[in-house]
Amino acid sequence: MFPIKRLAERLVKSLIQGPKDSPAKSLIQRSLIQRISAVAVLGSLLVGSTAFAADATNRNEWRYSKPLELQGNSKYHSLFLDEDVYKSAKEDLGDLRIMDDKGRFIPYYVDSGYAQATEQQGTYKSTLVHTIKQNNDTVVDFRITPIDATKDIQGNQIALSLPAQAFLKHLEIYGSYDGNGWELLKKEHVYRTDQLEKSTVILDQVAKFSYYRIKVLDNVENLVFPELQLIYNTRETKWKEWTKTVTLPYEIKEESGGGQTLVAIRNDNRLRITKIELAASGSFTRSYTLQGMDTKEVQVDGKRELYRLDFKNVQLQNTTIIGTLPMTQPQLTITINNQDNPPINLTGMKIDYFVDKLVFEREEGRIYQLLYGNNLAGKPSYDIGSFRQQIEQENPALAKLGLQAASPGADSITPPNQAWFQTKTWFNIIIIGVSILLAVLLGIKLSRSKG
Repeated sequence: MFPIKRLAERLVKSLIQGPKDSPAKSLIQRSLIQRISAVAVLGSLLVGSTAFAADATNRNEWRYSKPLELQGNSKYHSLFLDEDVYKSAKEDLGDLRIMDDKGRFIPYYVDSGYAQATEQQGTYKSTLVHTIKQNNDTVVDFRITPIDATKDIQGNQIALSLPAQAFLKHLEIYGSYDGNGWELLKKEHVYRTDQLEKSTVILDQVAKFSYYRIKVLDNVENLVFPELQLIYNTRETKWKEWTKTVTLPYEIKEESGGGQTLVAIRNDNRLRITKIELAASGSFTRSYTLQGMDTKEVQVDGKRELYRLDFKNVQLQNTTIIGTLPMTQPQLTITINNQDNPPINLTGMKIDYFVDKLVFEREEGRIYQLLYGNNLAGKPSYDIGSFRQQIEQENPALAKLGLQAASPGADSITPPNQAWFQTKTWFNIIIIGVSILLAVLLGIKLSRSKG
């Protein structure tokens, strides 16, 4: 139960044990071990009590609160966190508490759409049914091959195989359940240049069609698109459902003689950024890198390439950076490699960030508030998380967060940081050091008594 105690006992015994133990020496050993063990036990209790002290303190230990505005009379309610909470709560959200008007902490669990959607991707192959020429247009029909005959076909992306030559074509994409009646799903374009290509079309919603029709407009060259894949990317779907858009402050700096543009984005509220969308004018194609505040490179989806090409009837553009994981660094830096070209004319920026949701059980007639901003509070563990699937089936009502309120004296409360001697590591070092010192002193004393 007390590992430091056992370690101290073994250490002392090993240091003071001689070839033969006298009764007096054994008595001294037992006395010393008992004293050191008592110190270790008290210290262990002190460290343990510090870890859980936050929940035993009063309401004002939490610097901020927000009232919950409940909607309807559902048994379970949920609420999305906002920028204020991410800014002032602990990074792991371990200090979040839901409190009722009786001063009780209410059990909850954190529902993370991102965690549920971590790169679960299914790809369906297809069979080419037929190709028809309609005036200058080409119509190509595909039948999707199910992955599991017992489950519905689902997809939110269409991936096409492209002709080898450079081209730009506008498409109309249709879906059908039986290959007879067709529903227009998307108007889009695909292209290939010497360096760039676009072969994937993102659908506006998840589709469950068994047949897909690709209508290539004005295909006078008779370009062939022989293969189609239907992709179901759950992360793409979830990130749309759990994402908010915001503008963040940023600074642009041109490195003299380096041929690079540095775009430093401030994320003071530690938002969980999923996408950075740059607005720019002119035609360009540039490679880039993305780094956090620690200068470590941040992983992104796809090629690290930004481009914008203006043509007569269409604009080819990819100025969006999507992180492989949500990015919470307080500062992100995009390094754009211009080489010998003039810098890109950046005109703006939009940031998408992912939000977490809290789910809790509502009691009739009670008033609730969310508490946050307590660095000493440990992450709670509630039983309600074990019933997540059953609760989600009841479609929890969505509550809203009200205006932030500061606790009395919050301005004078600095975020509490543990002193160095209060940390578990340093406490262990101190206890071991004291044990060694006492053992050495005892050894010296025994040596003198023998002389």
